[in-house]
Amino acid sequence: MMTTAKLSAIYQHQETESTSLLGSPYKKDKAEFGRIPWRRFMDLGIGFALCLILAVFMNHEKHNANHTQPQLPQHVERQEAQHSHLRSEESHHKSKSSPYSSIPEEAKNITSQYKRFQAMGFEIYTGGAPALLLQETPAVAGDNQNAKTPTMIHNPECNGLSSYGHFDDYDITNSTLPSSLWQCYLGEADQAQDVRRRMKIMTDAVERAYEQANHSPDILKIFIAPEFFWRGREGAYVFDVNETRRERLKDMVDDKDKCTEVCQIMLGLEQLVSQKKYKDWLFLFGTVVVSETLPKEDAFDYLFYNFAPVYKGYDPELEDHYGKRFLVPKRYVSNVDFLTPVRQYNGTIAKELIDVTQEQLALSRQRLEQHQEETLEVKPKEGDEDPQVVVQNPFEMKRDFYDREMWYAYKDELNELGYIMIEYDWLILDNITFTMEVCLDHDARTALNAYLADNVMGSPTRVPKSIRRWDPVAHKYVGDVDYVRIPRHQAQLSLVSSMGMTANPESLALTQNGTLILQDGQSAGSGSMAFEWDCDSKSWHFKGGSEFISRTAAITDTRIDFKYQIHAPDHHASVYQKTKDEWKGVIQGVFTTTKYEPKITVYPIHHIAEV
Repeated sequence: MMTTAKLSAIYQHQETESTSLLGSPYKKDKAEFGRIPWRRFMDLGIGFALCLILAVFMNHEKHNANHTQPQLPQHVERQEAQHSHLRSEESHHKSKSSPYSSIPEEAKNITSQYKRFQAMGFEIYTGGAPALLLQETPAVAGDNQNAKTPTMIHNPECNGLSSYGHFDDYDITNSTLPSSLWQCYLGEADQAQDVRRRMKIMTDAVERAYEQANHSPDILKIFIAPEFFWRGREGAYVFDVNETRRERLKDMVDDKDKCTEVCQIMLGLEQLVSQKKYKDWLFLFGTVVVSETLPKEDAFDYLFYNFAPVYKGYDPELEDHYGKRFLVPKRYVSNVDFLTPVRQYNGTIAKELIDVTQEQLALSRQRLEQHQEETLEVKPKEGDEDPQVVVQNPFEMKRDFYDREMWYAYKDELNELGYIMIEYDWLILDNITFTMEVCLDHDARTALNAYLADNVMGSPTRVPKSIRRWDPVAHKYVGDVDYVRIPRHQAQLSLVSSMGMTANPESLALTQNGTLILQDGQSAGSGSMAFEWDCDSKSWHFKGGSEFISRTAAITDTRIDFKYQIHAPDHHASVYQKTKDEWKGVIQGVFTTTKYEPKITVYPIHHIAEV
């Protein structure tokens, strides 16, 4: 047991020894202080002087930082103070946040945990099935027996499925009659079953891409699918909407309390990406096409939507989904987005399922040549008791833009589900600046024009930035979305999902050494580039279904140059491998089997541009 004398000795020792501001031990000895009382005052004076010098130095550094700090970091440091003001005065910039609204230190840092990335393109034909196929038949008796006679036959994929149509820019008087002239939409009659089949194909593609990817945690894997992957048998997932049903659809259920087709797509993709193995993946899952039919007194009004669902994968044990779900609406309607239905024109809205014959096509060409008529006499297909109704072509209806009403009507509900709408095609994710565009939006320079207009106007535009912080109570990262200015350095990575389009050099909004990744749903070719004549000058033109392009800029005393480099794939991997024709059995009925096999285009690992 410790005695009173020992305790007294310990306390006496603690009271007589300490440490000065300079870190030197000294004795609190009265006799010593009596002999040299100036020593204690000297220590205190030196300490006070050091504190004063340090305070002056810190104030000077803060003053310099306010004048020399680059615009983006400075803005991000101020963003927390501005955020409540922006949300109150700019309602269309609001987002549904997690319970944590402050910006964590890691979000203020402009660096990312990812220094490299690996692109994965899902190569699958997402256009309509050709209604007519070119087939070579043996010559008739008496002719050259080695000769083949090209004839047009019906594509059995289109029989009894939906109306035939053609793209708006096709010339149906063309005597060569290309097989792509007439097409039909494919899909299941039951829209829910159609979604399930497409979800299975998308899941197969993602899992195949995972097998081919580098699994290093400092490499961001980027998976891109082509436009129109989700569109259904009628050209779009169709909703007949009244005001009561519109309110119910805000809750993502239909009149029978069932999850709608769009709801099913979102739920399926949410489940797919919420796996630990996909925590270092970014997914752009093609686009979803939706049409709302709004009844009017005499006819119908159609609303068209085409959007890309974008997700960041995550481990649900360590993170939540906030700041990881996005929607990219397409703005511009292309002349090849929808088929213009060929119908018996009688002034009604209905489009009959038709049987196009060689004679009718010849008659159509003759009428167009002689009378400039734009209709084709057709007859209903016999034996079809329930003909499908195909959505109108908004381009034919002189609609240049997709409707945006749904996004604003459902915005709060989408935010409740953790979805953020990317209104200006700009996103900052994991401290990497992205642009994300759908087909014609890229060719129309929507991301670049947003950047340029915002710069001219003094940077009033705010774009979403995904952030996260560690929650010690939940023992996981909690995500959030802040709204910040478009970075002056432009995009480090640009993603484009398209159908029938290539990259446009005039549309790139890339920083130095930035990269564009495009996945198209029409061509199966690898990317290439050529310096070709364009009107009266030469310029770079890109080709291919999957394109991986980097750009650098250089300024000299006499020249301003942009240089492009197109990167070749590392390899291609078939999504279905068991047998040669396994893929046909899997996709038949929802995608045409007359084009090419679904594959994953795997690109080499590439550095993310530094900013």
